[in-house]
Amino acid sequence: MLAKIFNIKNNIAVPTEFSYTIGYLKDIIDEYGDNAGKIFCYLHYMCSMNPNDNPFCNIEEIKKKEVIVRTICPEIDVDNPLIEIALDLIKELYETPTYRIHLAFKKTIDKIANELNYVHISLLKEDGNVGEIQKSLKMYQDLKKEYKESYQELMQEMETEIAINNRERNQWSGKSKELK
Repeated sequence: MLAKIFNIKNNIAVPTEFSYTIGYLKDIIDEYGDNAGKIFCYLHYMCSMNPNDNPFCNIEEIKKKEVIVRTICPEIDVDNPLIEIALDLIKELYETPTYRIHLAFKKTIDKIANELNYVHISLLKEDGNVGEIQKSLKMYQDLKKEYKESYQELMQEMETEIAINNRERNQWSGKSKELK
């Protein structure tokens, strides 16, 4: 199951009740005050692979931090040990086996794409690399199929979790009305 630590609204992460019970996150709230929402948004965007609540999910993992910081919270030093520890924790809380396998496929495909983007193509007999490029493209096609399947599994996992959360919230709302 996916943990729901933050609700994202207008590039600000609104903490859920969990944010106040997890020590590192509570410390960020206490230390950063109004900027805690931006930090939580950074944490969420670094870890979430859900395109429905993370516009940065398709950025290469090696570039993601720089792009998110530049866009969301350039005035905050995200290399602060408290934020780094919180980031490690959020990654652990968000990760499921499906998430981890999908992320592995994503990183591998990114590496292949980068290599193919910058490889010098040589048709010369003595140092030709067309055969290796063809092997890489074949490997990409195989990985892409697995990547798409892992993406579908991940999205189903997220949709199931959203449905469960909504059902529980609606059940709670109904009970609240009954108590009044």
